[in-house]
Amino acid sequence: MTYKTILVHLDTSLRCAARIDYAARLALRFNAHLVGIAPTDELKLASSYREFAPAIDEYTASLGALRSSAAEAAGRFEVEARRLGVTFYESRQPHDDAADAVALSARYADLVVLGQNDPAAQAFTPPPDLPQFTILNGGRPVLLVPYAGHFGELPRIIDIAWDASGECARAVTDALPLLVNARQVNLVIVNARSTPEGHGPLPGADAASFLARHGIKVEVVRVQSDGDVGDALLSRTADDGAELLVMGGYGHSRLREMLLGGVTRCILEHMTVPVFMAH
Repeated sequence: MTYKTILVHLDTSLRCAARIDYAARLALRFNAHLVGIAPTDELKLASSYREFAPAIDEYTASLGALRSSAAEAAGRFEVEARRLGVTFYESRQPHDDAADAVALSARYADLVVLGQNDPAAQAFTPPPDLPQFTILNGGRPVLLVPYAGHFGELPRIIDIAWDASGECARAVTDALPLLVNARQVNLVIVNARSTPEGHGPLPGADAASFLARHGIKVEVVRVQSDGDVGDALLSRTADDGAELLVMGGYGHSRLREMLLGGVTRCILEHMTVPVFMAH
């Protein structure tokens, strides 16, 4: 298994360059086709102006600004892809809103690279629910790059937040191309309980054996915590010097309202290293 098509979301935010850089390094490592997607959001704009014909001048100006912003983001992506030496790349500017456009395009990719939502940013940022919506609706794994910090190299030390769930098993399988290239993989289990339907008699043993058969050097780490599980995972990731956290993304969607589990929400809000999620 490998990644042959990697999708990265584009915008004109300051952190987009870091996102492109990370996605490009992945494309170079796996000789993948890199697709940059810069949605214009113009269909949403048209819907909002549909009943206000007198505001056509304002609508035209807003439409022009959206298209210009998307074109600028796509142009920057192509310049960076060439500079970094990516062999196969293309940019797209779909007219739909960002969440729907990314989720749709994700279905034709092996991996989606997005940015973490920055609550302090005032403009030029993706929709705050873009990561959640893509995780739950895209059907592909999502790699989130934090809004702060530098992540120039691909991960050599990877932590897996293992809880024996189907979502987590999916994330681990989807992350195998990264895991087999890591120097060290830590299977982190917080407050594990021996249960027949989950961890089994020895929590982490079956998962470690599965990874070892793929030639992955793995260590099982069992953590006990009286506090928040998400905080415990983040703390452990820092202690391990991990450069990537792999975990399942939990929750469901009802229309456009995103309802996520507490651990997933905590990681999305407070992550300090790239996070690989699948649902």
